[in-house]
Amino acid sequence: MVSAKAENTSFRKSHSGSWFPCSVTGNRGLSPILEVQQQMDAMQQTEIFHLKQTIEETEAMGGDPLGELAKQLMQQISERKIQLEIARQV
Repeated sequence: MVSAKAENTSFRKSHSGSWFPCSVTGNRGLSPILEVQQQMDAMQQTEIFHLKQTIEETEAMGGDPLGELAKQLMQQISERKIQLEIARQV
């Protein structure tokens, strides 16, 4: 397992390649169940967890949030290319 630290939270890389937050202070006598609960609570507070949850909920309702994001990015790229071409002509 690989570890990385950020402020009050340490992140560890699981065998599957996912990063998850864990306590910097370590177990310090906590029961394994309590420690896992604390890690789950910390994970559920992360922005990436909320993003993942939103994507899963939207997909469950038949939406395609990542596809929509890709369309928006392609539109923005097209608009920037037009702006760049206009700026070159001036």
